[in-house]
Amino acid sequence: NLVVKLVSSMYSWGERQGYLPEGHLNPCKGIRYFPSHRRDRWIQGEEMARLIESVDAEEDIYVRAAIMLLILTGCRKSEILNARWEDVNIERKELRLPETKSGCAQMVPLSAPAIEILQGLPRMAGNPHVIPGERPGAHRVNVSKNWDRIRERAGLPDLHLHDLRRSYGSILASDGVP
Repeated sequence: NLVVKLVSSMYSWGERQGYLPEGHLNPCKGIRYFPSHRRDRWIQGEEMARLIESVDAEEDIYVRAAIMLLILTGCRKSEILNARWEDVNIERKELRLPETKSGCAQMVPLSAPAIEILQGLPRMAGNPHVIPGERPGAHRVNVSKNWDRIRERAGLPDLHLHDLRRSYGSILASDGVP
């Protein structure tokens, strides 16, 4: 479905830019989309304890921090991996996301445990990122292999990284937070 939408957009853009003749047939026109199923998985009570225990067993301090910040903030993976120290304000207890998926800046409140994690992270010289990558000055690109190991160790093979965001929202909603 995403590929069809992407290709269709490319053809439409090409026509608007004059790269394709006007009225050119978009090859995606008329293609039926596959049925999509909304994922509705979040962490249940005792699963959270197992997950946190498994995260704590991970060797890489930055991976541990990234996963715990996902759990504690409800941020998207890219928002945590791209976070810069200049956007962390410990005094105001917030993380500024200069650009979110919606294209707008956003402030994320930081709980005491999230602040404790951030304060415990060593800053890498010459790297402005909270979760530094292997290349100098770059952020961590991915934590997929680590995540696979963490969720298997926790006995949660069906848990996706994005489910942490959904879980955060569900926990807040169940506590009456709008």
